[in-house]
Amino acid sequence: MKTIKLLLIFLFALISIAVNAQQTICSPEVKNYTVDVNDPSPAGSYEWTLLDEATTDLSVEITNADTNSISIDWSSATLDAYPRPHTFTLTVVETVDGCSGEPQEIQIILQSGYEAPTITAIANAFCVGDIEFFNLTGGTPNAQVTYTITSDNAGFTPINATVVLGNNGDATIAIPGLTDANTTEVFTLTLTEVDDETDTDSCSALILDPADSTMSVTVNPIPTTTEIIFD
Repeated sequence: MKTIKLLLIFLFALISIAVNAQQTICSPEVKNYTVDVNDPSPAGSYEWTLLDEATTDLSVEITNADTNSISIDWSSATLDAYPRPHTFTLTVVETVDGCSGEPQEIQIILQSGYEAPTITAIANAFCVGDIEFFNLTGGTPNAQVTYTITSDNAGFTPINATVVLGNNGDATIAIPGLTDANTTEVFTLTLTEVDDETDTDSCSALILDPADSTMSVTVNPIPTTTEIIFD
């Protein structure tokens, strides 16, 4: 019986560890954290502690650290300087009449969020075969970008696809060939979303405004000249 009781205590401890609260922050900003005030017990004092992965005390970053409700500005120079992703531990201990309660803690993972790449091309109008790609630059490294390519030619089938940015946040997207080899055609690339390729970082996808993430290029056909006729 004693063995079973010890086993249950051990399992309960494991479950308690497993369900520790966790927060993922994708866009660094001011976040609020609160614990309920025990009522009708006497007013207590609160001690909040913020530690990084190396257990460096960052409690100076906490606003109202002696109350039951605090705020942390995750965009502050100190916190924003950490590499992403980075895990922090926030702990609070309540003391009433000289007696301290059990510490409560939450793990906070600071993610980098997503940056949309810029679309460029060597020229806005060119002859078929001169330029083969749209260029994407300056996006979030290794992020996945969803895009569409449309055309002013009714016979063109729109392209809906994704491309994964490289370690430098850049990528290329092929410009389609002419639908009609003898007709000028305007192709429009529109980026619609930036997300994690594996969808494991819990950050919401960055939905892009087409007005800020679109580029059109005009592709002109090569003229076909007849043979020279002479007399």
